[in-house]
Amino acid sequence: MITDDDIRRVVPQRSFAAGVRYHLDGRVQELRMAADGTTINALVLGSGHSIYEQSIRLQRERNGRQ
Repeated sequence: MITDDDIRRVVPQRSFAAGVRYHLDGRVQELRMAADGTTINALVLGSGHSIYEQSIRLQRERNGRQ
């Protein structure tokens, strides 16, 4: 399971805060994680009512952490 702390370690604080705002505002739609846990996809309501797809690929660190 991916935690907020895992994300904070690899994402700039400003980007993390923006993502939290988007989530709390209900702008993240159709969030999906691949069965193998390596990819997260979502539809996001952007500015001007545009919709875009966000795809995040995860990799394990050398110590096995994701």
